[in-house]
Amino acid sequence: MELKAYLIPLLRFWWLLCVAAVVAAISSFLFVRQQPDIYRTRTTLVVGTTVYEANPGGQDIWLSQQLAGFYADLANRATVRDATMAALGLNWLPDYAVRPLANSQLMEITVTDTNPLRAQAVANELANQLILQTPGGMTQEDEEQQQFVQQQLEQLRQRIQETDEEIANLREQLLDMVSARQIADTQQEIQLLETRLNTLQSNYASLLTSSGQEARNTLTVIESAVLPTNPINQNRAMVVLLSSAIALMIAAGGAYVLNYMDDTLKGKDEITKLLNLPVLGHFFELPDDTSNGLYVVEQPRSPFAEAFRSLRINLDYMNVDKPLKSILITSASIGEGKSMLASNLAVILAQGGKKVILVDADLRKPTIHRRFNIQNGKGLSDMIGGNVDFREVIYQWSSKLFIIPAGHIPPTSVELLGSPRMNYLLERMKQIADVVIIDSPALVVPDAAILAPKVDGLLYVARYGYTRKVAAKSALEQMDRIGARMIGVILNRVSQKDLIYGDYYSYNNYSYYSEEVPALNNGHGKIYNFLRGRLRTISRRVDHHHNTDIQVSESGDETDST
Repeated sequence: MELKAYLIPLLRFWWLLCVAAVVAAISSFLFVRQQPDIYRTRTTLVVGTTVYEANPGGQDIWLSQQLAGFYADLANRATVRDATMAALGLNWLPDYAVRPLANSQLMEITVTDTNPLRAQAVANELANQLILQTPGGMTQEDEEQQQFVQQQLEQLRQRIQETDEEIANLREQLLDMVSARQIADTQQEIQLLETRLNTLQSNYASLLTSSGQEARNTLTVIESAVLPTNPINQNRAMVVLLSSAIALMIAAGGAYVLNYMDDTLKGKDEITKLLNLPVLGHFFELPDDTSNGLYVVEQPRSPFAEAFRSLRINLDYMNVDKPLKSILITSASIGEGKSMLASNLAVILAQGGKKVILVDADLRKPTIHRRFNIQNGKGLSDMIGGNVDFREVIYQWSSKLFIIPAGHIPPTSVELLGSPRMNYLLERMKQIADVVIIDSPALVVPDAAILAPKVDGLLYVARYGYTRKVAAKSALEQMDRIGARMIGVILNRVSQKDLIYGDYYSYNNYSYYSEEVPALNNGHGKIYNFLRGRLRTISRRVDHHHNTDIQVSESGDETDST
């Protein structure tokens, strides 16, 4: 599949992408504009004293990591939260998170708040309250007791050092002594000092254990929370851009969904693949105005008229060996533009030098007579009924174009169109003219199915973005069953906005060689084109509403007389 096939849904629903991006950008901008600045700070703690030891054991490290997870969970419970609120005099706490750092004895307390001072205070107080929950945590009384223990430890340390120094001095003096009694007294004194030293060391060890300096189940703050100065949500432009990008992606997905759910006919390749028929012509959508729709006359050098000339060439070259003498133009449903196309095709064929008879076979809702401003008092229905002949119903619109209106609307059109008289009249018209163009009702009624086997070829009109694929497929299957010869498809009312990305680029090429005309979508341009077309054709139409007598010889030749 070509890249264009993936881009077409995005280009077709470009407005959806633009609306989604603009709405998302405006909404996110208004949202972030109303949001206050948010600040974040953190406190880091370490579990135990293993990290400070020169040779820590693996068991101690594993135990510290397990304790870190325990204290992280404890910090999120009511005991720590309530104690923190009570200590700070708050009735609520800002958002905070406590997590142990992976594969370490560290814990991190992160606080997010709109007030930077409050964020700092809460982070530090949470750490303090968490420390109080540990065996190493101390109250006021515990602190005083700990200070006393520290004083005792300091005194014991000094006495140990003094005793150790005395023992060292006595041992040095012992080396210079020669008196046996003096040596014995000195040795005895050294023994007493060593006994006292052992006692002091034992007492020091006991006090050191109770002080908690060698404890494994403790928490220590290694990095206090600092006062944050820069808000974390300062990059509001990135939020707006990100929201717009997300909206664009969602809208793009919606465009693909809408394109997938759209089961109407659009692309030429799609039509050829589905219906197995060539697309002989495509015509863009024209604005609604008060004109009768003969655009090839009103605007003979417009891209629309050039498209009809291209259709005429396609019809000529696809039937070189067996020219088409009779062509039926129909559609799957009403409102697809078959009568307009039949009228303009008849005019363009006549301009090409062929003698053309345009027959309005829509005996239910005829429109051809209004397009050419002729009377519909008598027509095809009256001629089939045998009440009138050719001269009374045929109108000469130009030297090469003759028109047979529908005539009186009969109660049952199917019987008339399927009668042998209709077969005879069709053969007579083929003998008189080079091409017979028949505008039939849509395939929702059986009239077209009656006429289809009687003609040399059938042109199927599909309206861009309107004709359903199922309806088109069903209609063509019906034509195949009755033996109708399908020539091709005409795609009508192609949206002008789709010309830039569809398969319908040829209009731009036509415009290059066309005379300068105001844009049809412009109000002044439409008025100008309408008036110019009216003035151009008024001389032709002034007499076309009168009947034209046609003398038909027995050999099939005709003689025109006014």
